[in-house]
Amino acid sequence: MNKKRRTKIVDITTKVVLVLLFIFIIYKQVFDKENISLLVEEALSAVRENPFLIIFTIILMLFNLGFESLKWKSLVSKFEKTSFFDAFKTILVGITTGIVTPAKLGEYFGRVLLIKPKNNWKAIWATFISSIAQNIATILFGIFGLMYFLNSYYSIEDTIINITFYLGLILVVVLLFLYYNIDLGLRIIRRLGLKRFADKIVSNEDSIKTFVSNNILNKVLIFSVLRYLVFALQYYLLLKFFGIKGYLLPVFSAITVVYLIQTSIPLPPITNIFARGEIAILVFSHFADNKIMILSSTFSLWIINLLIPAIIGMFIIFKINVVKSLGYD
Repeated sequence: MNKKRRTKIVDITTKVVLVLLFIFIIYKQVFDKENISLLVEEALSAVRENPFLIIFTIILMLFNLGFESLKWKSLVSKFEKTSFFDAFKTILVGITTGIVTPAKLGEYFGRVLLIKPKNNWKAIWATFISSIAQNIATILFGIFGLMYFLNSYYSIEDTIINITFYLGLILVVVLLFLYYNIDLGLRIIRRLGLKRFADKIVSNEDSIKTFVSNNILNKVLIFSVLRYLVFALQYYLLLKFFGIKGYLLPVFSAITVVYLIQTSIPLPPITNIFARGEIAILVFSHFADNKIMILSSTFSLWIINLLIPAIIGMFIIFKINVVKSLGYD
């Protein structure tokens, strides 16, 4: 068997495995649920009453993905020129491969598929930086939201709340330090005897600091904050769409708490939606007794921000030579 034929077989096999895994995960998360019919009925009823909120939420998905695309375009600009459209496709592919793995680890694999093979390791490092920036935004909003939420709905001693607040701020400061000194990670990798891997990201010691400038890091962090505000707004609109009452500040604080908990727990893909729903019920029970309304909001957000982009990303993967993209052709 010649190399070209062997490569084609491996490429097709990889795509088939990915599709089967994707179908299995979606089936377990969407169709293999006892209350799925109730969620669908709740959604259809809400659409008939107020279709504009759901339409606006779907439009906001484009802004959500757009800000993530701008982050990616900014980060890879130092080593590979890419258009906004190509960056957008990369994000979609990353969502597809990330949705089938715990903590979205597959996203690292997906994002290198539209990058030149020689820059694969640089793309992995760029994905890591992007992830840190988004986590900083999530934790920062989450800490302030958690403080407001605990003060408003729970009788907890001030000492415990203050300790939690300062620990959260310390974590944010540490992440910001690591984020703006990301070169330390590469230096540590080199010192640990993994110079060969570090050299795939930067060619020499002097170029480590210039791999990503502070100007780019600032832009990526701003885009991360804007993206966070967009998907927080999406969640808020969906909660209103399904009839959950509450003033903006209390509900927004609850949303930040939900995102903070979700970020803190690496969820297996099969239990992802179920776990998200349980977290949402725990937090939003202060605003509504109807669990179906809460689950419908969480389920709809997952469909809009993850499932729809992931399906589109799957079609993009079909057009990619996976083996060639990974540099094994």
